[in-house]
Amino acid sequence: TAYEISQCDWSSDVCSSDLCEQSTKVPQGVIILSFGKQVETGTNGFGMSISYDDVARVAAASSNGLARCATGPWELAIGTSNSGGITNFNGFSGGARWAQLLRTIRAAADPRVTVSAANDLEPGWGPSGQARAWVDGFVRTDPSIRLWNFGSADGCPTTTAKITCGNNWTIDDVIWVSAQAGPNIVVVPQIHTTTGALARQWARIMLRAKSMGVNMRSEEHTSEL
Repeated sequence: TAYEISQCDWSSDVCSSDLCEQSTKVPQGVIILSFGKQVETGTNGFGMSISYDDVARVAAASSNGLARCATGPWELAIGTSNSGGITNFNGFSGGARWAQLLRTIRAAADPRVTVSAANDLEPGWGPSGQARAWVDGFVRTDPSIRLWNFGSADGCPTTTAKITCGNNWTIDDVIWVSAQAGPNIVVVPQIHTTTGALARQWARIMLRAKSMGVNMRSEEHTSEL
């Protein structure tokens, strides 16, 4: 199961304690620690700016909390998003910078916890070219680090008649950032309604990917702690 944590006060001690507690409730899983949109100096989200150094510090402490209390395997994904429009920090160079950040975090994290990357890629938050560039930058910088797309499929169709999505995205753009850009990408569909519409969107996307010969590696949908 994958979880998105909106915030844990962004304190190393608080995050470490929160994740320790979570690992006692569920035996194993993936936690996505989401820091908001990427900016020049780090991230900005949930009403606060966080430097790259602080992201690394909080992430390492969180891995220690998981390792301290866990009885099974855990993975901690360090997340950002494609919100914020077109900037110099959320395109190709932003993806490359996030991969470099992950290298720093992995060196400091508890080795008993797998540390990976994540991005909440949503059509409604920015143009497809920018999102594709970010993913390309990450994959080319370090294809050995797993990258989770825990985004949405805003406006994408539920039938085979169309491929267009919201904000001038297409299903093919979603497939690229969710799988086709690199073998280290895994998608966690963002499904937060019970109507079935969002699930049908992702089913349509996966059917198209299969027809293109693209293997979409997917896990359960995201929910919030």
